[in-house]
Amino acid sequence: MYRTVAKLLNREFIEYLFIDSLSFHFGFHRNYELFNHFYWKYFLQISQHYNRDGRIDMEYFIPYLLRLFMVGLRKNRRWKSNEVTRVLEEDAVGFVEAHAFIPFDPVLSDIWFLCYRKVFKCAQTIWNELNKFYFEDITESEICLTEIGNDRLLEKRWLDESEIINESELHVNFAMLQARKGLIDEMKESFLNRRLVNELEAEDMADIDKIPTHWGHNYLINLLHAYLLVTYELDKKVI
Repeated sequence: MYRTVAKLLNREFIEYLFIDSLSFHFGFHRNYELFNHFYWKYFLQISQHYNRDGRIDMEYFIPYLLRLFMVGLRKNRRWKSNEVTRVLEEDAVGFVEAHAFIPFDPVLSDIWFLCYRKVFKCAQTIWNELNKFYFEDITESEICLTEIGNDRLLEKRWLDESEIINESELHVNFAMLQARKGLIDEMKESFLNRRLVNELEAEDMADIDKIPTHWGHNYLINLLHAYLLVTYELDKKVI
């Protein structure tokens, strides 16, 4: 197992960690439970992740688990706005530790109990080493640069632009998530009532000018996250 982890430590793996950071922020709104759910749903659908006897192949399981932990090890963040402290990222590390004995799916049970805690310890060591070179700060900077490109999100109808300018990159990232929340909730409700589906079928959504103005240029980000939330709730009901 440790040899498998050691073989992963290369440039390609670091690039995957950057991609996971962007996905976690933009696709999953820094909701680690949601990220964890779809991460494993995707993993279980890939046939090459299984051996001929139907068991999970460790060579594929360990890299996925390690990448999942590396996202979960991002620090919990708090920031102050109008003297009110808001918790903007749930305790992902607590979630990781709480699920040490709760495999996502029964097919993962054997390899889960064998590898989970050992890979988590490896992830903690790797994470600490990466952050000696400011890995987490660099990824937040990359996210911030992308967010600042969403000019319409900086309009005063979203939030006070002067507040963003004076904040750190991390606070910009969280402010953007807060700004999107209302539209995501609106889209989620539309999905549940099939209003959004009917609107998409009625319009040529390839034409950006036909997208409802109040949804802004973050339409796809909002749409994706709303869809994931609805799908997640449906999945949980089935389970």
